[in-house]
This record gives sequence, structure tokens and C-alpha cells, in this order.
Amino acid sequence: MAKVLLVAFSCCPGMGSEAGIGWNYALRLSRRHELTLLTTHEFRRELEAYLAANPQVRMRIVYRASLLPRKLMVKSYATANLYYYLWQLTIIPTIRRLQRREQYDLVHHVNWGRYWMPAGAAFAGAPFVWGPVGAAEHASVAMLKGMTVRGKIAEITRNFMRRLLEMDPLTRLTVRRADCAIAATRETQARLRAWNPVCLELLSSVGIGPEDLSGLLPESTRDCLPAAAPSPAGDLASGDVAYDFVSIGRLLDWKGFHLGLRAFAQAGRAGMKYAVIGEG
Repeated sequence: MAKVLLVAFSCCPGMGSEAGIGWNYALRLSRRHELTLLTTHEFRRELEAYLAANPQVRMRIVYRASLLPRKLMVKSYATANLYYYLWQLTIIPTIRRLQRREQYDLVHHVNWGRYWMPAGAAFAGAPFVWGPVGAAEHASVAMLKGMTVRGKIAEITRNFMRRLLEMDPLTRLTVRRADCAIAATRETQARLRAWNPVCLELLSSVGIGPEDLSGLLPESTRDCLPAAAPSPAGDLASGDVAYDFVSIGRLLDWKGFHLGLRAFAQAGRAGMKYAVIGEG
């Protein structure tokens, strides 16, 4: 059993996206290793409720706040990334202090999954795993044409920030200090290969094993999870209606829901049903 420090900026049981990725890695690592989880205060209530309801899950959680107010910073893509960047810098003294006291065998950065931003975990002075990280992908010209003006601005902003922060010395230092860099996508793997990391692997960022998919969460844990979002279709939750197509995710332009709608319209069959599940 190794002593592991997992750094997950977003981490919450029962959720998807980045928060779900962080939790999946934390839960699975805690089954085999002595785990310390370093995260923000955002989902403290949900994390502590889950651990109280499941005493068999053993992990120590250290919470660290950002220097900036979350509610203000998450209102745009650019400010949300600034919020994340500064949090990574803020946690460096905490990580170094924890490493001096606990002497971790491994420090693992798991999210957000941006290859073009530095990780505070790189400065722990311990063996360092970086990833899975992604975000080397970009929207094609054809896809940009179908986006809203707001979506196009967000994509242009993301590409500008990506290119700018690729040149950040702290980002390059993160790559050099990684004993293993893990890419979530082939595009990111190709981008990281140009930086010549010591070790480069390709692995999905989901963090779920086959055994997790069979039963998912036991009934006893559901009361402490965040409430489910309301169904976008009144009869979807009941299961009374069969859907031919389902799209699930945050309703953002670059997710391509507009392409799903266009494909559904062109399918040309009467009576077909399309469920879109998400927020945004």
C-alpha cells in the first residue's frame, strides 16, 4: 500500500464531468492505497456526507480555497481558467508542507484536464503523475459555422489561452517534472510528445473500472448525493417512452448539440424521439 496525494480541483460523488472524474480517481485509489485528497471547498458538504454515510471509504481530505471568489470567477471561460490557474499556484506551499510531513510515495494531478496549464503537484518534490490531461482539440471551421456568436467567442478565447499558456514556463516545468504524463486524447498525446516528457501514456479520463459499472452506487449512498437535475422531458424519467436518440452533457456550443439536432432533423422518420439531457 502506497501513500498517495491526489490533487483534484473539482471532486464530488454522484456527479459527471470534471467533478465526477476527480471523485472516480479518489474512490478507486482509496481502495488500494492510503489516500489524501486535496481539493477546493466547492463540494465539501457532498464529500463529507458521502464519507459519513460510507465509513468503509477511507481517505483524508484537505480543503484549500482560491484567492478569488468562485461565484464571480466562473461566469466566463477566461475568468474560470484564471481562477483555476491561481488555485494551482496557491496550493504549492500546502503540497510541499504535506510532503515534508507525510512523505508521499506519489503525487497525482487529475483535473482540470488541461495540458496547457501548470499543476501545483509538480512542485511537491515527490514522484509526480500528471493527468489524464486533454484539451488539445479544437473546433473545425465547419463546426464553428454552426455555433452561436457567444460560442465562437469562447472557442477563439480558448485557442488564444491555449497557445499563450503553452509558452508559460510553469507549464513547461510541469511537463519536465512529470515522471509520467497521461494524455486523455490522441491529439493531446501528439502535442505532449513534442515536449518530450519522460513517460507518456494514453488513457481515458473517466476513471471508472468495469466493477463500477455493474452496480454503480448502492441504495444507502443516494441520500447524500446532490439532487438530480430535472428531466428535460416530462416522460423521460418514467421510462414509458422509448427514445431513438439521446444526447447527454453540458449544453455548450463546442459539445456539438446543434449537430445532433441537425442530424435528427435529417433522419426523416416520423415518430422518432430525441432526448437532450443537460444544463446550459
